[in-house]
Formats: sequence, structure tokens, C-alpha cells
Amino acid sequence: MESTIKQTESHNDTVKLYSERSIQIVTFFGGPIAAGFLVSKNFKSLGFLESSKKANNLGIAGTLLLLYFYYIIPDPVIYKIPDSLIPFVYTGLISLVVRKFQSKYLKRHKDNGGLFYSNWKALWIAVLYISINIIGFIGISFMKPLFPGERAVYGDKKHEIYYSKKIDKELINKTANYLEKVGIFQNIEKVCVQIKKEQDAFLVRMPVNEQVWNDSTVLTDLRVLRIDLQEQVFIDSTRLIVFYDDFVGRTEKEIHGLPGIFRQLLLNSEKNIPYNLITENSTIGSVLNTQSISDIKNNKSNYSGSKFTKPL
Repeated sequence: MESTIKQTESHNDTVKLYSERSIQIVTFFGGPIAAGFLVSKNFKSLGFLESSKKANNLGIAGTLLLLYFYYIIPDPVIYKIPDSLIPFVYTGLISLVVRKFQSKYLKRHKDNGGLFYSNWKALWIAVLYISINIIGFIGISFMKPLFPGERAVYGDKKHEIYYSKKIDKELINKTANYLEKVGIFQNIEKVCVQIKKEQDAFLVRMPVNEQVWNDSTVLTDLRVLRIDLQEQVFIDSTRLIVFYDDFVGRTEKEIHGLPGIFRQLLLNSEKNIPYNLITENSTIGSVLNTQSISDIKNNKSNYSGSKFTKPL
């Protein structure tokens, strides 16, 4: 092996290697698969063909492992992890590997006047592997359930309710019937809802269109929805949390109750109280449909659209 290195290093004008710095840059941005490619190229240039193959295979395996953890770890946990933490961890680990298995050869190559690829070329390689990683993570995102737990599917659009084992299936079916009645489960877009039992309250989590996140009318409608879920469905204390996902992560907020006077109107009055439940058609945008709360409770409403959105 040593003779192979000496033979290779005698042709410094034709042999180029990637420096430790270049490998660190590519690893941080391009992930383990990019690191495996550069380390493999170095081994190949140094004459270690078997090690070159192993480096490539380990880089691919490391990326598949990351994708697997991304799939099995719930999104709320992932969103709490700082964006740069995981890249720093695997960059540090790969730097230790390079230092152990290639550092002395890289130093000898430099001392003998050997050539190195520029950091700019390494950066372009990182860009290429960033694209590959993005495709992989997007693919996993489409395969990954929006919430952990048991899953029940309803309607032609395969609307989903994720729930914990503590909750009886009959209550989940009752919730699905209610969501269909008020127009959240429609035949426009698939909607996913999570129901959990936490201490002395039910927790309902559902996605909302980011475009109406601060809409005061929508906020009122959501407050009415929370009260109706509490009084008509769960018959118990109920918390409603809405959220939207973007490339930054998940943004959530809890919907609190209506002021007392409005709550009395909702529960006791036959007046025409507007009740806007909002679902999005992702291709044509969201459509607002206003009905009265009395119509909804009598199952007379005909919802054609609103602002709850298909999950990302």
C-alpha cells in the first residue's frame, strides 16, 4: 500500500486531491453522499480502489439513514431541531474519518507540491448533491404521514383522522361525520386532522391556509368551530390548534373561546350567525362560503369551499 502511494505521488503534475477543507464544505451542504464522493475520489487518486468503493457506499448509506430518520421522526420533533445541528454533527464525524484515514496522505501530497482541487469546484459539487438531497427529502415528505398514531380514512377524497389509542373509534367516526356535516371533509381536497387526549382535554390539530392566517373573520369561525366541537362532538373540554407548514418549519397557534356574549348567541339563539368553514382547492385557490350556524346544525348547509387546507 505504501509503495502505491509513493508511485502515485511521483506524478504530482497529473494527480489532484480534495483537501480536508473542501471535503468539510461539501459535506456540510451536500450531506454524507457528497462527502462519500469526494473521499472516494481521493482514495482512487491515491491508489486505494477498494477503499474508494467503500467510501462511496458509506456515503450513500449515510444519506439513506438520514432519510429514514426523517421519515420515522414526527414533524413536531423535527421542527424543534435547529437547522444547522444535524449538518454540524455529520460534518464533524466525517472530518474525523478523513483525518484518520487520509490526513497523512493529504499532508504528504501537499509537502511534495501536489495539486488540489479548488474550493469553488467543491462548492459546485455540493450544489449538485444539494439538488439530489432535496429530491430525496421531497419524496419522503409525500410518503410520510402528517401525524403519528392510528389512522382512519373517510370519503372519496380519503380524508384522514390521526388519533391516539386512548380514544374510542366511535368517537373518531362521530368526529368525521361532524367534519363532513360542516364542510371540512369535502370532495374537493384531502384534509388531515389529528385528535389526541391530553390530561383533561381533547386536542384537535388541523391545517389552515397561510394566506388567511391572520384573517379576523376566519379566527371567529375557528372559535365557533372549537366551541361546537366541545359542545356537540366531544362533550368535554376541547383545545383547537391550527397550523401551516412551509420550508422554514411549522407555525402553530391555539384558538381560544369566544367572549361570553357571543358564546351565548351561538348556543341559545336562532339568529343567523355567520359560520365560515374554509377549505382550499390547491389549484384554484380558496373560496369563502358563508352559512348560518342553525343551518349547519340542521344539516342544511351546502359547502362548496372554504379555508382549511390540504396538508403539505
